[in-house]
Amino acid sequence: MPVESNIVAAATTTVREVEPAVPETQEIPVAKEPVVTALKADPEVDYAVKHIAMNESDMNTVSRTPLPARSLQLADASSEMDMPAAHQPKASSSALEPMETRDFSEFYVASSFKLPMSRKIYIADASVVFSDLWMQRFHGKTSSAYRESIEKDYGQALVGELKKALLASGWQVVNSPSADALRLNPKLIKLYISEPESVGLKQTIVRSIGQAGVELVFQTPDARPFMKIVDYRNTQNNAGSPFVANKATNFYYFRLLMTDWSDRAVLYLDEVMALAHKQN
Repeated sequence: MPVESNIVAAATTTVREVEPAVPETQEIPVAKEPVVTALKADPEVDYAVKHIAMNESDMNTVSRTPLPARSLQLADASSEMDMPAAHQPKASSSALEPMETRDFSEFYVASSFKLPMSRKIYIADASVVFSDLWMQRFHGKTSSAYRESIEKDYGQALVGELKKALLASGWQVVNSPSADALRLNPKLIKLYISEPESVGLKQTIVRSIGQAGVELVFQTPDARPFMKIVDYRNTQNNAGSPFVANKATNFYYFRLLMTDWSDRAVLYLDEVMALAHKQN
């Protein structure tokens, strides 16, 4: 955690107002609901998908723009019982359909699919994609080695947090795909680091570390998607005090986002698994 004692009059430290980040997509209208207070991001980080607070005090625990209402019921979801392979039903899948949730920007579940009884899952390597706007602003100011290290470190961190959350919920994380293991394909998208490490500049005082999105696609053992999560968030705000933005601090606050995404995603996975097993 950054502290005041870290802010010293060093030649590598500057104080800078972060240039506002323009949303990369059109703003989505927010549905009107009673007793709803809109939370806008800080001026320098403002996603098109606005976060809506409903009786929640945590700035990062917010409601999202409602998707078309549909209760979490799976029409043909079921689990494959332990039986000889020759007699197991053929895995089926249908298009992912949007579900209503206040935990993520977007949440989708297939209307029909087959899941194994085992609680095994394989996590693919996570890809990391910088925001287009970030690349426009900082590609020439950052080295390729820095960008590659961010992609590697943040990708590994996302997989690590997902694995930690899955293990805590009783899942077995396997090292390779198998016929009785689900698959998870994670992506960190639209990554925008407000003040990245650049040549001659190691740390900067800012009001917000940045913003990012996550895409988590859960698949059946035969690689057919049955659940998808997409979410966009700003990093945690430090009320009343600026941050010292450097490589270590940036990583710390983005990892907090990954931890929360992972914990919530596993809760949703467990719920879908429970419904599938119940309907078997």
